[in-house]
Amino acid sequence: MLPEINLLPKIERQSSVHYIIFLSGLIICLLLFSALIYFYLNAKSDLNEVNRNISQLEQEKTILEQRINNLDTGDETDVFEKVATFVEQQIIPTSNFIDELLVLLPEHGYLSNYAYNYQSVQIETQFETMTAAADYVEDLNSSDYIKNVQVNTMNTFELGDAQDDNEEIYSTIPRYTVNITIEVDEQFMIQEGEGHE
Repeated sequence: MLPEINLLPKIERQSSVHYIIFLSGLIICLLLFSALIYFYLNAKSDLNEVNRNISQLEQEKTILEQRINNLDTGDETDVFEKVATFVEQQIIPTSNFIDELLVLLPEHGYLSNYAYNYQSVQIETQFETMTAAADYVEDLNSSDYIKNVQVNTMNTFELGDAQDDNEEIYSTIPRYTVNITIEVDEQFMIQEGEGHE
């Protein structure tokens, strides 16, 4: 039998832990590098979009400044005349309408509050009976000045303080306060008011 002679030095295998750590580190470095490249490209495209928006806004600013300069160079008297004409067209004569409201009131009816808003009027009236209030609303509906009438509230109240004398309680007539919203016909009011205001 032949003796086995090995002249090569015996190499001990190193543990694979160092190899695994090296590969893990390399993979992490590659992932970080690819993430940095992705964020760089994303930020670059966002920056390009912001620059485009800035240039567009600067163009709009230039256009608006030119428009303002054109308005400033115009004749100011023409502008004032146009504004005055516009305001005169918006004036709505209401005195004839108020006269109409008063004429339609019954004999013992009173107009206690009047508030004109855009295209509507709030009035508060006082009547002796509910029938008088109903007749007044019916008369308002038939008026040419009015498109629509809406009764908001109807309340009763007594005149004066009749707590001292029992006979006075029975002789006091309760009154009715009616709050009404009226939608007016502005075109008719303007036609009727021409030359009267």
